[in-house]
Amino acid sequence: MDEVERGQLSFRQRIGAMFNQKQLQLPGKYIGTLLVYKIFEQLSYALILSSLEPAQLYNQVVNP
Repeated sequence: MDEVERGQLSFRQRIGAMFNQKQLQLPGKYIGTLLVYKIFEQLSYALILSSLEPAQLYNQVVNP
């Protein structure tokens, strides 16, 4: 990855690229609220009620 590509990444992505993801655990940040309405063993359905940023694959969901 060159300097131009690195400059286009967010701070979180730059730090993640520098270190192995298994070695580095960055604190999460609040990006919105969702309503989980159906829970299965390996899958849950939810509605995004509000969002400050677009949701991405593997975003962590926590109980407030």
